[in-house]
Amino acid sequence: MRMVFLLLLLIVVKVNAQTGFSVSGKIVLPDNEDNEDLDHSLVLILKDSTGTIIGGTVDSNLSFVFNSIMNGNYILSIDTRNITNVKYPLTKINVTDHAVENITLDVKPICEDISNEIAQKDISERSPRLFMEPGIQPKKYSWKEKRFQRKYHLHYFFSGCMRYAFHSCLKQYNKAIFDYLDCRYGVKWRKHVMPHVVGL
Repeated sequence: MRMVFLLLLLIVVKVNAQTGFSVSGKIVLPDNEDNEDLDHSLVLILKDSTGTIIGGTVDSNLSFVFNSIMNGNYILSIDTRNITNVKYPLTKINVTDHAVENITLDVKPICEDISNEIAQKDISERSPRLFMEPGIQPKKYSWKEKRFQRKYHLHYFFSGCMRYAFHSCLKQYNKAIFDYLDCRYGVKWRKHVMPHVVGL
C-alpha cells in the first residue's frame, strides 16, 4: 500500500512539473471606487528570469491568474503601454512545486491633473470646482444652484457618464475645496450644495 501511495505521489508531482502551476491574486487600490475607473482590459506581465514575458488579463473584480507557470523566479508588473496613470511595485514571485496564491498588487493612482495641489492653485486663481459623481449634467441650473455658485465663487464640474479622473483623485481635490469653504464661510454652504458631489 505504501509503495502504491508513493507511486501515485510521484505521478502527481510529475504531472504538475509538466503542466506547471497557477499564479493568482488581486489588484488593490486605495479607494474601492477606483476599481470602476481602471480599464478592465488591464494587462499584467509576468516575466521570467530569461526575460520571457507571459501576459494575463484582469477580470472585473481586479483578480488575475496565470496558468501553467513552471518553477522559477518571476517579476509581476503592469503593461504600461495600456495604462500610465498608476504607480505600482514590481512584485517578485518564486514558483517552487506549488501554486502561488493571494498575491496583492498595490496600485496607486497618479493624481496630476486633479489633486490637492491643483485645488490650491484653483483657489488662488479664484476658480475652484466641485467635481460631481458620473451622471447626466442638468440642462440648466435652478436659480438656487446658480446663486450657490455665484455666492461661493465656484462652479460644478460634470463629466457626463464617465468619471473625469480616479475617484481618489477627485476626493483629494474636493476635500481641499471643502476645507477652503469651511474656513472662509463656515459649514452653512453644505446645506445648499448639490447632491452627488464626490467625497461629501
